[in-house]
Amino acid sequence: MKSIEQLPDAVDIAVLIQQVVWAFLGEQAQPVDERFTSGERWTGCIMVDGPFRGAVTVTASPRLARRLGKVMFAEEEPSAEEARDAFAEFTNVIGGNLKALLSMLVGETCHLCMPIVAQGSVQIPGARRCRETDFEFGGEHLAVDIFELARETAQSAHYS
Repeated sequence: MKSIEQLPDAVDIAVLIQQVVWAFLGEQAQPVDERFTSGERWTGCIMVDGPFRGAVTVTASPRLARRLGKVMFAEEEPSAEEARDAFAEFTNVIGGNLKALLSMLVGETCHLCMPIVAQGSVQIPGARRCRETDFEFGGEHLAVDIFELARETAQSAHYS
């Protein structure tokens, strides 16, 4: 497992998130200092495996998930399942881009698992948040975090 010094910095993460938000919604995401803490929220989580072991979480309002569903499924009122699928894909694209950046920084290929979407927050036992970034765009707040699994957890969680 590679050291934390090789993780992307806030500027690299911001550029990546701004590109993904623009690609999905055609809106300019601006970094902000406040954490997304109030109101109902959904969290997408995608695990990263390889030389870096951890997770990427994407947290936003269900309203953003519905907006993503409208765009992805060309539906005026996407179903809850469509909104969840759209938010999972949004999480997957953000996670995939961060995984590529992590792979480049550690000099080896990292891998992703399938994303999950939960109402509320996601707990990742044995992980610590090592990067947190927040954005606003179109009246929405988006939080993207990178977690690193503790060495003991990462070693005991080896996939076969």
